[in-house]
Amino acid sequence: MEKTFIKSNKGNLAIAIHGNGSKLIVICPGKLDSKDYPHLIDLAERFSQIGYTAVRMDPTGTWESDGSDDDFTTTQYLQDVKAIIDHMLQDRAYDQIIIAGHSMGGYISLLATIMDEE
Repeated sequence: MEKTFIKSNKGNLAIAIHGNGSKLIVICPGKLDSKDYPHLIDLAERFSQIGYTAVRMDPTGTWESDGSDDDFTTTQYLQDVKAIIDHMLQDRAYDQIIIAGHSMGGYISLLATIMDEE
């Protein structure tokens, strides 16, 4: 597992990457939750064991990511998900991309999925 920061339109976005599989899953936490909550770490680990590259995130304005509470919006969260996918696609192509989440992160994952034709 590698913790790192990527650039977003609001500064640094904290992510953690598990595995190096041919499929990508972006795991979105709930409202003001952290990427480091045990259930999200466990989910990322399990996906990495079955061939996925799993990415956990702290959305803008939360935990280790830059920004303030005012930056934590649905629009910004969706931009963060796109920034992660774009970043991950810089290094390689993936056979499949899944966006999943817990609570508000589940809502974001549904919106992100229908907003991206790919």
